Amino acid sequence: MTSSNWTKFSGNGLPDQNETYKDIHFINEKTGYIGGSHLTLLGKSNNTTNFKNTAVLYKTLNQGKDWQQIALHFLGSVEKILSFGDTLILQIKSDNDSTLIVRSDNNGKDWGSLLTLTNHSRIINMDFSNSIKGQFLTTDRQNVYLIAYSNNRFDTLVKFQGGSQWDILGDNVISLNNVPSTADYNGYTLTDIKTGSIKEFQFDKSYFIASHYKYEDNLYLAASKNNIGYILKLNAKGFEKIELGKYSKYEPNEVFAYGVKLIAIGNRQDEVGPIGVIHSFFISTDGGKTWDKENLPSPMCIEAPAFFKDKFFISAACPPGYFQLRR
Repeated sequence: MTSSNWTKFSGNGLPDQNETYKDIHFINEKTGYIGGSHLTLLGKSNNTTNFKNTAVLYKTLNQGKDWQQIALHFLGSVEKILSFGDTLILQIKSDNDSTLIVRSDNNGKDWGSLLTLTNHSRIINMDFSNSIKGQFLTTDRQNVYLIAYSNNRFDTLVKFQGGSQWDILGDNVISLNNVPSTADYNGYTLTDIKTGSIKEFQFDKSYFIASHYKYEDNLYLAASKNNIGYILKLNAKGFEKIELGKYSKYEPNEVFAYGVKLIAIGNRQDEVGPIGVIHSFFISTDGGKTWDKENLPSPMCIEAPAFFKDKFFISAACPPGYFQLRR
């Protein structure tokens, strides 16, 4: 049974097929954006099906009930959306393994290229404090670079080696330390951007990490070990392991945080439906000391979930125009 906290609805103005969404970004309780890609089949040649992905972006003014498309002329997929007043900044991944950062200063009427990475280089993370100042973590598959952006100028600040999951955390760059020949991580490295000092932190055990979420100067990891789920809270002082209590057999796929409120989407190994994994929604209002579990309207197919402050949770699901909203 679905929890009474949840409603489900179709977003008017979104196609019901051939689109995949990668990011939802709300700027207040009513206004938000959703971005991803539209798949177009081009026919077959030499027994090969040809296709193209076109980047798409939509805007809502009523919490997802109605959407209006913002015209884009880029091939690929919108991976991340940032907004500052009339300024929109998009990260777009193309089908030829290049990455674009594009910008509009008039709510999407006109677009210009801010940064292009080619030859298998890509953006790991971007973090803007305002419309003219930001930082990028990029990689060329050999090294990782911290690049500062200010007043239309780019400067490489630091070059890193090693590690496989990176993020910007306040005045630090954080990277998770991979256990060789596995998909697990046993700790993290923190590099102070200003001083260059490096700190190493070891977890109490190695964990599989499904996703991460940054809130203020903390990085929250959706972690699991031996079919037991955890939330790991990382910062410059160390890490905290948050257990899921009586829901410990659920492994989190996604995690969100705001103040003392924590949210996780997870599943048990034995909960599999006819078309995929059955997900459940977990929420804590005391920093992870106690948890409540809620059933989702569409538990087997969740894409681009988003959490706006502590007010509501909204996620795109299957089909693409279908949403679930927690009030």
